[in-house]
Amino acid sequence: MPAFTLKAGSERLVQTSGLYLSIINSTGNFSIESPQFGAVVGELGRQYELPSINQVTFVNHSSDDVNIEFEIANIKVHTSGKGVVSISNLPAVQPVEFSADMSVDVGNFPATQQVSFAAGQSVNVSNLPATQAVTIETGQSLNVGNFPTSFNVSNLPATQAVTIEAGQALNIGNLPAVQTVSVNNLPVTQAVTIETGQSLAIEKPQGYNPLAPANFGAGDVVIAAKSGRDTLVIMAADENTAKIWIGGNGVGIPLIPGQTFNLGSGAAVTLHAENTADTCYLAEVIN
Repeated sequence: MPAFTLKAGSERLVQTSGLYLSIINSTGNFSIESPQFGAVVGELGRQYELPSINQVTFVNHSSDDVNIEFEIANIKVHTSGKGVVSISNLPAVQPVEFSADMSVDVGNFPATQQVSFAAGQSVNVSNLPATQAVTIETGQSLNVGNFPTSFNVSNLPATQAVTIEAGQALNIGNLPAVQTVSVNNLPVTQAVTIETGQSLAIEKPQGYNPLAPANFGAGDVVIAAKSGRDTLVIMAADENTAKIWIGGNGVGIPLIPGQTFNLGSGAAVTLHAENTADTCYLAEVIN
């Protein structure tokens, strides 16, 4: 079959001894011209019927060379598909439907995607961008695996919700031995809901807890026992004129004015002032 390169801006006379002219291969469009019919577009796959036309001119009006292969015959030839379909210029949104028990692997998503699938189906999604929405219906499951060693979650909106319907399951696996999660920029108000059968334990950290000064106007002062108290600090005021006894009248340890004693116990203790106008300052350390 004849073949040649038609240079950019050039033309070539072609003898047509048969009834039909077929373009077998072409790397670009060109024109086929004749005084009998004028000019028509020459392109791959076209067949032209040329009754009583002995020659035509191939003209390349473009700025690129065109490789052309053609055939001239007296029989009409019909082409058939070769199993390859090329589709371009698709719209922005494409629906994909698949039946139960089928699976689909999707990678390299654009910025925003929403994936919905029915019961019995599964989807594997990788290389997701920043924003994604996944809807799981009743009877479906979502598996997320192969987490990195650490990840950061920041700039959370005021309300966060994860809803799992009846019959659904959420499995997160293949986590490394150590996970670091940093959460910051939380809203001012956070809500914690405790359902029936749940419990919430809140522990106060160790700290310094000042107490009111002792008043001996009504007699001895008793400091009650307290669980969790590591130390009771007792300091006699500098302005005192007599001793303050830790333990009772003349019993235990006497404190002269300005002296301090640390009682390392949470047990009850009695304080006695020789001069009821005197006082002492109190504080405790809680574990």
